[in-house]
Formats: sequence, structure tokens, C-alpha cells
Amino acid sequence: SIPARPGIKYLNRDLKEKIISLLEKKQPVSEDLKNEAKELEIKYGFEISGIYNKQTLNYLKDALKLYHPFETKKILNTIYYVDTNTLFELTKNVAIGMYNPADKNIYFYFKAEPATIQHELAHARQAGLGPRFKSIWKSESEKVINYNIANTLALNYHEWADTKKEYPSYGFARPYGTTDWKEDLATMVELLHEETIKELGDLQNPKYQSVYMAKADLLLKAGIIADTEYLRFKRIVLKLN
Repeated sequence: SIPARPGIKYLNRDLKEKIISLLEKKQPVSEDLKNEAKELEIKYGFEISGIYNKQTLNYLKDALKLYHPFETKKILNTIYYVDTNTLFELTKNVAIGMYNPADKNIYFYFKAEPATIQHELAHARQAGLGPRFKSIWKSESEKVINYNIANTLALNYHEWADTKKEYPSYGFARPYGTTDWKEDLATMVELLHEETIKELGDLQNPKYQSVYMAKADLLLKAGIIADTEYLRFKRIVLKLN
């Protein structure tokens, strides 16, 4: 997600629903898929709207396995699946996914990959963690390098200035994670869900190992990742067999 710029005014609910309704008429969802979505809605307590397909719905199901319905009812109102033009119209932002804490809605491009879904759900989870968690996370993250300095090492959202790569560096999962603690956490969630990390970058660098593990520990304690993801990541970072 690209952080929402200050001053962005999201569309009111009536206009939003009108736009989604027009989109659904152009690209209708089958009744079978609507029934599958309804099961998720009943279980987790939020609405699913837009032009989702079988694949993206399965991605969402997998991602929600880590979430308790009592929690999702508090942090989510609606998940919208839309095309790129509608996504920009709804959020006034160029992104393939965005969580808006003001209305507790997530806006996804309808072909969003699992990493994007995990990322935005992590943002929704952040909203309920409270200031103490934020303080602890930032403290652990900035033990070696703070966000302001780290951000100067990122050429853009997808490349480090020195390597022109996106792999884990300087204690961060992605260059985008240097934006702030929220993107730091969400990109770490993406990284820990990767079954195969193709380029390790600084994950095994002694200077940053403790930072990566501290973040993984916090994600596990907060219930944002499962033991499986945590142990897989730990084996990689600490070079365990």
C-alpha cells in the first residue's frame, strides 16, 4: 500500500456503493462465488464487495486463517475488489491495495496477489494493536538504523540505492518498509509469508540478524504470523538446519 496522503477525502458511502454497483453490472460475479463470499462474511463479520474471482477469494481465505472472527469484526467493515480505474476513483491513490483506518475498509485491485492481501490485512491488524506495540516495534527496528536514515538508503519504493535490488537490507524487509513503522511491519509480514526467499540480502548479516528476529518475535506474539512462518524464517536468519 502507498500511504494515504494527508487531506485525502474518501468518497461517501452512497457514492462509493453507486460506483461499485456499476462495476458489478459490467463484470458480474457468479452466484456460486457470492455464496462462498457470504460464508466468509458470516464467519468474519465484514462485507465483501466488487468483482472478486475464485483465485482472489481463495487468497483471502488463506490469509484469514490467522485471524479470529472476534478481531476481524472490530477491524474491518468491507473489502472491495475493483479494477485499477475504480481503485483510483475510490482512494485517490495509485496502489494495488489500501487499508483506510477511517472507515475500516480495504480496497484491492481484483487481481491482487497473496502478498498484497497479507500486507493490507496487516495494516488492519495494526489499527488495533495500540501505542505500546508501536513504541516497542519502533524501538526494536531503530536499534541499528532509524527510519529517517534508512529511508535515504532507499532509491524508491522498490530499490535500494546501493544495489538497485529489493531484497531485505539494513534490518528492513523491503525499501518500502523504511517509509514508517506501519509499512515496516506490513512488508515484514509479506517477507515471512514467502515460502522461499530467493535473495537473502542482509537477513544473515550479524549486524542486522537481531533486528529481523526481534520483528519476527513481535509479529508472532501479536498473532499476525503463525509458528510455521516464524520457525521457517528463524531457520533462515540464524542459519539453522
